[in-house]
Amino acid sequence: MCEATDAAQARALTSSCCAAVTMAALGTALPSLSPAKPVPRYYFHFSDGKRQFSDASGQDLLGIAAARAHAMQQVREIKAAMCHPQIQDLSGWTLTAVDGEGRTVCEIGFDLRPVRVSEDS
Repeated sequence: MCEATDAAQARALTSSCCAAVTMAALGTALPSLSPAKPVPRYYFHFSDGKRQFSDASGQDLLGIAAARAHAMQQVREIKAAMCHPQIQDLSGWTLTAVDGEGRTVCEIGFDLRPVRVSEDS
């Protein structure tokens, strides 16, 4: 199985190299490789309605959709960890995801419903 994979990789590399040589021979410019864009960092802050628990380290994620998915997963994990009988009412708890500039990306209540964010946040 490894030999088949190696052979397939060799064919793909050969094909890629042949295409590059052909493009160069025809005078077609090869596409330039742009420098990689930095992956954005998002921070996930929690609040119980009275206090805020800030995320100082953040998480590198590919974009807003990934940040929202990460936020939903964080809420699920915290709800599971806080299933102690004395902590039964999590209705006032929220998670706010912000980007590296401090702009709110999303805010999710612990009922897993999005919370409306004001336009000036």
